[in-house]
Amino acid sequence: MLFKKLDEWSLPADPLLGFLGLRYPGMSEESVETCLKDQALIDRLSADEEFAHKVLKVNATPTFFINAERIKGAISFEEFDKRIKQLLMK
Repeated sequence: MLFKKLDEWSLPADPLLGFLGLRYPGMSEESVETCLKDQALIDRLSADEEFAHKVLKVNATPTFFINAERIKGAISFEEFDKRIKQLLMK
């Protein structure tokens, strides 16, 4: 839903606030606004994004890591199950 409405976003993030209000009824608009303005949080998220891109070479969504193997793109639950069970048998 967020990505479908991405072109409607603006700051303050009114559509985002509306979505969060529907998705997380306990969140107040004030708590969302506080989160969106938390520079320390923004800096941590930016650092995580940079690490993922530069070090882990994450350049697709979704990207998964199973035992250090990078998997780009969606895979089925059955494929996850198969890969994890193979690792557990080792």
